[in-house]
Amino acid sequence: MNMTLKVGMLAAALLNNSGCGSRAGAQELLSLVPGITATDAKPATWSIDLAGLSRGAAQEEAAQLSSRLYGTERPGGLHSPLSIKTGSVYKVFGFQVQAVSRGGARLEVRRGDTTMLSRTWPAAQETHQANTLFHFPLPEGGADVVLRVTDARGVVVIPAYYLADSVERLPDGLGKEELKPVLSAASAASREKADSPARQPTRAGAGFRGIWFSLGKKFKHGDKYSGGLGTYTANHVPMAVYAPAAQKTFFVYGGTSAADEQRLQAMISFYDHQTGRVARPVIVHEKQDVNDPHDNPSLNLDDKGHVWVFVSGRGQVRPGLIYRSARPHSIDGFELIKTGEFTYPQPWFESGRGFFHLLTKYRGAAAGAQSARELYWSTTPNGKTWSDDQKLAGFGGHYQVSAQHGGKIGTFFNYHPRGDVDKRTNLYYAQTTDWGKTWTTAEGKPLELPLTIPKNAALVLDLEAQNELMYGCDLNWDKEGNPVLLYVASRHGDPGAQGDPREVRVAHFDGQTWRHHRVTGCDHNYDMGSLWVQDNRWRVIGPFLPGPQKGQTGGEMGVWESSDAGNTWKLQKQITIDSPRNHSYARRPAVAHDGFYAFWADGDPNRLSESRLYFSDAGGKVFRLPYDMAESTARPEAVEP
Repeated sequence: MNMTLKVGMLAAALLNNSGCGSRAGAQELLSLVPGITATDAKPATWSIDLAGLSRGAAQEEAAQLSSRLYGTERPGGLHSPLSIKTGSVYKVFGFQVQAVSRGGARLEVRRGDTTMLSRTWPAAQETHQANTLFHFPLPEGGADVVLRVTDARGVVVIPAYYLADSVERLPDGLGKEELKPVLSAASAASREKADSPARQPTRAGAGFRGIWFSLGKKFKHGDKYSGGLGTYTANHVPMAVYAPAAQKTFFVYGGTSAADEQRLQAMISFYDHQTGRVARPVIVHEKQDVNDPHDNPSLNLDDKGHVWVFVSGRGQVRPGLIYRSARPHSIDGFELIKTGEFTYPQPWFESGRGFFHLLTKYRGAAAGAQSARELYWSTTPNGKTWSDDQKLAGFGGHYQVSAQHGGKIGTFFNYHPRGDVDKRTNLYYAQTTDWGKTWTTAEGKPLELPLTIPKNAALVLDLEAQNELMYGCDLNWDKEGNPVLLYVASRHGDPGAQGDPREVRVAHFDGQTWRHHRVTGCDHNYDMGSLWVQDNRWRVIGPFLPGPQKGQTGGEMGVWESSDAGNTWKLQKQITIDSPRNHSYARRPAVAHDGFYAFWADGDPNRLSESRLYFSDAGGKVFRLPYDMAESTARPEAVEP
């Protein structure tokens, strides 16, 4: 079936379900279906004025419009904004984005002088099947709504427009997204003229309130993973960075506005080591109708002290966003620098070179939640001009955890047999010392990229042959700059005893060979901790002790130590005791300061709960961040064990 026929059939189906009659009125839904549906067919007009028109006349006018909006370089005079003057009868305007060209497109929508949507769909292997009904309220007296594709070659298919007296009157059968003002048209024009990013208004959060989430995959012994996941995933790194010049540790997390609210907010704050106080957190970006902490942020700083926040997207469904602080070592305002296709952002920075960004893309028969997760990287000298994404690995799917040691970038990852993430296995390691020009194993053996088969030179440990799964946690470096990998090994992808014995392990390349050691046991696949290395004294901090919700994601936090470079380990200290909720996902700041050594969130994995944020110092003393905050700074609360 061709695209023209599909657009017409879908628009007709929605029109039939809209309850339109022959009489116009505010209580009826007005559906406007463009009649020019063929590709590159030029319409008679790109605008309609609904004021004073009957329902039938309005629909006749709409039939002269094109269902496609084209980019600026489309030949034949096809690039034009589409304008609809709504009149004063209706209170809600909606439009359906059915599909976007596989080469990507950027769509901007204005309501008068207010930008309501500025959305980028990245280039992909297939046409984006968006199938989303966007909507926003109209002011009293109506508005001029203008839609345009602003990139060079993009095409966006819009088979129907809707006007209604309420959101409830809009047709069902499609995903809906409510739009809120993004940026005034005047500001956008000023930004374009200046060729510099626009400062985004920031809003202070009510306090440190972490996002609670459940994947919804329930088993006999509980959810696959759930609870307080503000510092999730292990594949978002770094989530905290110490800035010596400012004597502050900047950190990001996934937050929300209230305990019973699950709208994800990408939050940032900092701990001031001079004053011992934390800044009131700021919302860098709010995800509309998204509760998924896969969209959590990561961050890093450049050599001028600007804080860069990389807000994760989700495959080709939601784009990733890159923000930069308006001022060095400040969280008062952020500029949106770039949007694009990336999930699990891992940005690293080196002065004189810029950013090296390791990322994940979803690829397969249909890009989305079930597609293979493939590994890529890109670089930029200034954050504005980026290289093309380069493919590192793509065989079945992968999760990676990376780290930086001077000019060296290392990453370790697993693979997903036949794309099944619940069978993730094997341990691979790759590194580059020349900013991605060449890649090698830890031993220095060159790798031919992209890696496309499971049996390749980057394979460190064949866990598949041992019927074991691998859940990556952290990557650090020994005193010689050799990689040390922390991971959880399990026997099964589901929670419960069938995955036992689960073990927390380290894999260490000592300069000659890889050595593997057990740190401790745990009772859940997603019990994630981090690794600190100082000479021969190594530490692991994680939720590997039984918590109040036993057998679920997280537990009580402990510190395990090794004084012989990871060969033997012992529990040095339990740092949370008798907690009301499980703690989870202990994160290590890049270049950790002793005063802000690890941070994490808590939450009840079995039911929706509040989620608090914590950090500990190097001595294991735990501090709880304030859930409610009215002032610009506050002193964290010491938690007595």
